Amino acid sequence: MFCNILVYYSHQLIYTSDELTSSANDAAADGSFAAMSIDLGSQYLKMGLIKQGSTMEIVLNKESRRKTPTLIGMRNGERSFAEQAAQLSLRYAKNVFMHVTDVLGKDEGHILVEEYKQRFPHAPLVAAENGSLYFTDGSSEYSPETLLAMILQNAKAETEAYAGQSVDDVVIAVHPFLTQRERIAIKRAAKIAGLKVLQLLHTGSAAAISWGAFHRKDIDGKKHTMLIYDMGATHVTASIAQFYTDDKKETKMKMIGTGYDRSIGGLEITKRMRDHLLEKWEKIEKTEKPLKENPRAMAKLTAEAERVKQVLSANSEIVSQVESLHEDKNLRLKVTREELEGLIGDIVEKLMIPVEDALKMAGITIEGVDEVVLMGAATRMPLVQKTLQEYVKRDLGRFLNTDEAIAMGALFQSAHLSKGFKVKPLPIEETVLFPIQAEFTSVSESGESKARQSSLFPLTSVYPSPNPRAISFKSYRDDFSFTVSYGNMEHLSERQRSEIVERELVKVSVLDMKNAVEELKEGDEWKETKVGFTIDRSGILRVKTAEVVINRPRGAMEALKDSITGMFSKGEEEKETSEEEGEKEEREGEGEKVEKETVKEEEKKDEKEEEKKEEKKEETKEGDEKKEEDKKEEVKKHNSTVIVKDGLARVKLSLSKERLDKANTDENDLKETQKILDGFARVERAKREREAAENELEALAFDTSLLLDEESFTKMAKEKEREKIDGLVKETRTWLEDEAGVDTPTEEFKTKRRALMKAVEVVKKRIQEKKDAPEIMKELKTVLPKAKVVLANVEEKDADLKGDLQKVIEDVEKWVEKNDKEVADNEDLSYSVLEARLKEDRVREAAKSLKRKTEKRRKEEERKKKKEEEELKKKEEEEKKKSEVKEEEKKEDKKVELSRLVSILHPICIRLKSLITHLDEIANKITDEIFDDGTLSKLKLETFPSICNVDIDLNETSKWISSQMDRSRVSDPSLKALLDFYKYTKEMIRIVEDVSSIVYSDIERVLEDRERGLLGISLSHTTLYSLKQMRVGLNRAVNLINSRSHA
Repeated sequence: MFCNILVYYSHQLIYTSDELTSSANDAAADGSFAAMSIDLGSQYLKMGLIKQGSTMEIVLNKESRRKTPTLIGMRNGERSFAEQAAQLSLRYAKNVFMHVTDVLGKDEGHILVEEYKQRFPHAPLVAAENGSLYFTDGSSEYSPETLLAMILQNAKAETEAYAGQSVDDVVIAVHPFLTQRERIAIKRAAKIAGLKVLQLLHTGSAAAISWGAFHRKDIDGKKHTMLIYDMGATHVTASIAQFYTDDKKETKMKMIGTGYDRSIGGLEITKRMRDHLLEKWEKIEKTEKPLKENPRAMAKLTAEAERVKQVLSANSEIVSQVESLHEDKNLRLKVTREELEGLIGDIVEKLMIPVEDALKMAGITIEGVDEVVLMGAATRMPLVQKTLQEYVKRDLGRFLNTDEAIAMGALFQSAHLSKGFKVKPLPIEETVLFPIQAEFTSVSESGESKARQSSLFPLTSVYPSPNPRAISFKSYRDDFSFTVSYGNMEHLSERQRSEIVERELVKVSVLDMKNAVEELKEGDEWKETKVGFTIDRSGILRVKTAEVVINRPRGAMEALKDSITGMFSKGEEEKETSEEEGEKEEREGEGEKVEKETVKEEEKKDEKEEEKKEEKKEETKEGDEKKEEDKKEEVKKHNSTVIVKDGLARVKLSLSKERLDKANTDENDLKETQKILDGFARVERAKREREAAENELEALAFDTSLLLDEESFTKMAKEKEREKIDGLVKETRTWLEDEAGVDTPTEEFKTKRRALMKAVEVVKKRIQEKKDAPEIMKELKTVLPKAKVVLANVEEKDADLKGDLQKVIEDVEKWVEKNDKEVADNEDLSYSVLEARLKEDRVREAAKSLKRKTEKRRKEEERKKKKEEEELKKKEEEEKKKSEVKEEEKKEDKKVELSRLVSILHPICIRLKSLITHLDEIANKITDEIFDDGTLSKLKLETFPSICNVDIDLNETSKWISSQMDRSRVSDPSLKALLDFYKYTKEMIRIVEDVSSIVYSDIERVLEDRERGLLGISLSHTTLYSLKQMRVGLNRAVNLINSRSHA
């Protein structure tokens, strides 16, 4: 199934069916696929959707808006999201949690947390003793990860409601400056929300995909560089993407530069406008208490500041108005664009720093950039656009939708990574922004220890990569540990470095070294211990595998085998090349060698399979791949795997990992968080059910009161029934108004509804019965005469079959006579419509049954008669043949005449050859698909009897020749001819057996399958080969028989 992807995006047609198609896949249980994307901003999120049969599109939430505030409210044990939470914040500001991603993966004292508190002084953010942050609603505490999981769960629900089906696969667009701890927290939150994260994609990359994936022709044969300038609520990011075409003419994309500033953004501008409005208002109005101490007033003022900022992006001035802002006093102030721009002078000075950092990282100047595009709502401010345009000295690109390009680019990637869609790939290479290194202690032969560092993923190295990076240890023989941490951050500013608090990421312990020591044999040489690392497509560091490599001498035969095998191999041996010459160090006398290498996996796995394994289990083993029997040998020993290959023994080791950056990977915490979400879901589901039950009861009471005013209803009801219904309606309405409340159980609403419904249904059923009864009775009276006609047409010899139908007709006629009477409007009929329909069905079925029985009897009689005729004919033919054979035996002399044998065998041989040729023609027609519908019928009625006759004739001839040989003497010169003809006969008998058992059965099978509509069924190779051999053998037999005749 193919999706027609046609989306008008930013007034340009950029998504076409050539770029993205949907294909069926057996993995989907419901036969329908869907995937989504989430542009996860700190203030808003956008959701994209692609499903079978639909276009790529932005999801509209339940308020029919294309972007959804990342707000969540908690009050009285109930949650509210998005617009509802925004409305709640104006009344109960402390019960609404906002910008939770700004504090995700951070602790008390973090510089971004302190800035968050300054922007939202009344935010209910508290810290635990260990520094962990929580939001509180006064009764419960929720971690930022838990709240984000709720927000993502709501986004999933909104998308599924819009799609009309379940959606699990998602690509989440995130900022490139996120730390390992933040990335892990986002993936965990998504997992709790029931989402399968295919990738955490950088926002700049997503925006670049939304252009590059659909402009491949513009990139063909040349490099195209694009600067994406993104100014969101709490950040400014500059990303440089470079598109190019490789040697295989495939378009690829690489992110070559990134710069960012997490201290500025649209939210900071809103905060300053809020403070500006507050300052101006306080100069005019005098209040008993400061407005700052009123959370509700501050929430109103913040919302107004956001509106003023947006309006001033398109207008030069605005009158700001808020009714009853504080202590029943209104706000009404005139604000100009010049005032706004005057408030953000220091912010404007910082706007181009991320661009400069991105260019420096990419190693290019602004002249090397082909396109500059804007992302983020804050870039709509004229001053921001002016500043950027003056810096880049060119017009800014406006061919991408500022709000939705990121979500749509991420959606394209989601379709690519999801199983249900086929996408023309656009390979992406992300660059490492925060270098990662390994820190360990090197031990010399003298026992001296020295601290060392080895860079694993330096700045600008690319990911994801199918080849892990490895670090080699030369001297360790016992279990050991080392630390993986962030590396040199000199490319970052002091402010940016202060935002990365936890420098150490994970402690890695290499275990089971004693098993490797036990594997040492005589002549072995300990080479090294290697630990492999990779960064997955979400930018998360993974510890892949650990192994000990031992040099194992080979014998002469093994070396010869390896050299011969190597001549035909494709370089499957692991490569050990350093990334830079200077990174490889050898220190004499210390016994420790640190080298940076690329470890090529023995076989490349499918990228999606690897990501799936990484989600299930962080540690994977290289030895799980497909074995090559002639080059590898695996044996299990001491819970380790030993792989012997090309003179190297590799012993797999166990790994233990301990997070040092406080990234929460505890499965128990995940389950506890899931319980919290499930608890809210149960409460909300119960609330929805109670509200639905109340609404249904109220609607039923109202509708029933209207029925009591309708004459068509009241005339069909008895007086007691009307009084009962009227009493129940009044009682229900009084109960709803005076007694029912939020604490009333759902079942009580349902019980009252069932009681009222039951009383009303009695009358409604009577009305329906009176409406349907005349028609069904008319149909029944029509069926009875037709059944009598069937009864009359039965022949006398089948009279014994008429009894059942006769009885049914008599019973139904009596029932009709008894019940076909008029009754009063408010009286029930003496029968139900269902009963009348059953009577009608009974008559119809009895008539059909009689027809089936008579037809069955006729067919049985015909089959019996035909069988008797065939048996009689067969018997006569057998008697005739026996008589003919006896006559021939009487006439034959003891000496065999060769001409007589030829006259017997030659016609049979010609007939058999004709049959083989006929079957071969049918086989060719089957192969060429040109046979007609009558082929199978002719095969059964003509060809098969002919095969049987030839078989009979050959067997009779064989017996006759055998009897002649018995009567011949050894010295008789005709005996040799008899022996030859006997051999020819037996050969033809064998051919007939093969024809009937192999060729004919296979041809019949194929023709029957074709008639049933099964296409693609073909003859077996055995059949085609047998026909060919039979033709050759029969030609030889005819020639030999003819030659004997001439002799």
